[in-house]
Amino acid sequence: MEHDYSSFDVFSRTCLLFHSRHFECLTAYLLRAVWRQGLLPDIPEDHLRILSKASSLHDIGKCALSEQIVNCTTKLTRLEFEIMQQHTTLGAMMIDKALPESFGQEFQCYAKEIALYHHERWDGSGYPAGLKGTEIPTYVQVVSIADAENLRLRFWPNSSLPLIRLTLKSMRGAIHEGRKEWPGRHLIRRLYECQCCERSC
Repeated sequence: MEHDYSSFDVFSRTCLLFHSRHFECLTAYLLRAVWRQGLLPDIPEDHLRILSKASSLHDIGKCALSEQIVNCTTKLTRLEFEIMQQHTTLGAMMIDKALPESFGQEFQCYAKEIALYHHERWDGSGYPAGLKGTEIPTYVQVVSIADAENLRLRFWPNSSLPLIRLTLKSMRGAIHEGRKEWPGRHLIRRLYECQCCERSC
């Protein structure tokens, strides 16, 4: 099956614009918190900014899918969900084939792994590869946390709490409620154990 990547530039600009104010800030904050606790030993400090920028392309593969499925507000059918899952592999392919060289090799590598693995879960229940535990790069787990929390924040539009405070509050609630499906749940717990999650963005 051939896919059209001609809309990559337009979609990537839209993606970056949409996420730049809240998603990228949230991802950057969480990455910094994880890095400070030594949980990203292979990532140089100057790569944190590259990672947070690359995270903005995590859903780039959705531009190759039907708008009807991507924008669906009701529960997807089994077939529709299987199609939706393809956005991870399609996104990685698009980044590999269409990302301009000017973005840099590190950006491309990070963006590709984030797009491919941001729906993997610690217990192996995610997709597309069913990775589990430490098979999932830690920085990808951080993006998964930000992605899930970004969705949850849509339901708290009138809160007076700053974004990061609101995020930490709801993440803390998810841990206490024992939600197994919460991405990066073990990583959040590590951060709280280190008492590093009380700073604002």
